[in-house]
Amino acid sequence: MTKLVAFGDSIFAGWDGKENVSANQRIPELIGQQLGWQVTNVAIGGTKYDDSSNGFTAMVNKTDVTGFNYALVSYGVNNFSWPDPLDVVKQNAVNGFNALKKKNPQLKILLELPTEDFRQGSKTLYDV
Repeated sequence: MTKLVAFGDSIFAGWDGKENVSANQRIPELIGQQLGWQVTNVAIGGTKYDDSSNGFTAMVNKTDVTGFNYALVSYGVNNFSWPDPLDVVKQNAVNGFNALKKKNPQLKILLELPTEDFRQGSKTLYDV
């Protein structure tokens, strides 16, 4: 069976813009259901591309990614709201991707671009 590991912030952890949804309704799990893949979701709300203990690279370092076919990565909303210099964000993202490839060279990395930040006026994930 194809295996997917998901890294991300509150959006992947189940926040839909109004409330937390059940685990089987989170974005990575919905993708897995549609494709018939096994999903491990290690997303944590409030996280971002940074060097904190729950940032992207730290989560990669805490997670055994051997045996996975794909890693789905979704951070960025919190980087917009609590910004670091762009070169710092970029370096933290690259560090996480490099750590993934070092731990599992065959891993295919899928990147989901940042979702709307609700603190900027949106009400749901469906707002344009």
